[in-house]
Amino acid sequence: MKSSTESTDSLAPGSAKPVAGPGGSSGSGGHVSGTHVGFWGGLMTALLAVLVLAAAFTAPPRSGAYYPGDCIQYP
Repeated sequence: MKSSTESTDSLAPGSAKPVAGPGGSSGSGGHVSGTHVGFWGGLMTALLAVLVLAAAFTAPPRSGAYYPGDCIQYP
């Protein structure tokens, strides 16, 4: 039976890839946890909702009681 040092000695230098642990980083970059994606996705969704709501409130009416000029008639 081989020991753990014997099994890694058979690999060529630089061929073994580091493996990231649960909270660690492998150093390769690009690793994003689901928590980060969920946080930023939720934040961007809330920001977009606020912007759309602000645009809806500030848009002038095209017809109705509050329209300042000639109303667009119902077809």
